[in-house]
Amino acid sequence: MSATETLAVTTVHNWIGGKLEAATSGRRGIVNNPATGEAIAEVGFASAADVDRAVAAAKAAFREWRSVPLSGRAEVLFKLR
Repeated sequence: MSATETLAVTTVHNWIGGKLEAATSGRRGIVNNPATGEAIAEVGFASAADVDRAVAAAKAAFREWRSVPLSGRAEVLFKLR
């Protein structure tokens, strides 16, 4: 592929506090299908501030999540597969 060609790939964002957020570092990387080598996605690399926001959101969510019974947690996780 030449330097002037563009890729039609999915852009993957960070999931922070229940919503998708673009990374703020300005750095990006390509994800390749290991079987074919084809570029399948572009990801933004999280900055330290992105990580801090994600950790703060996870700590806040854990306060409620820890009181959810195992069956309720399993139900939520099975919806993600």
